[in-house]
Amino acid sequence: MQEETDPLLRQIKALARGLGAMLGASGGEPSHEVVFPQADARRLPYQAELAAAIAAGDLHGATRDLFARRYAVPEAQFIALGTWFFTRLNALDDDALANAEYRREDIAAGLAQLTRIQAGEA
Repeated sequence: MQEETDPLLRQIKALARGLGAMLGASGGEPSHEVVFPQADARRLPYQAELAAAIAAGDLHGATRDLFARRYAVPEAQFIALGTWFFTRLNALDDDALANAEYRREDIAAGLAQLTRIQAGEA
């Protein structure tokens, strides 16, 4: 009963009714279709190979492979691939990095190199 006297609750209820009508009774009409954005689940080129090298613990080899593919893909894809790669490396714990003889400074240097490439300096 409070919703009948409270203007805010009336607005919320009206909004919910309208949204329910749009979602439930659109009849497939495109003008009433609600589309929720989805994360792009496509893999980047060479992402599977780099992921396998990370899993195998060959971090230095994977880093060399990454930068060897710089001109094999468009620059935007290379930057996205490099960002993904160094994010994955940074997520590894210190023991995994130490076992591969890789340091956090190497990750920072790789990200700095990507920044220079993106800025057109390298």
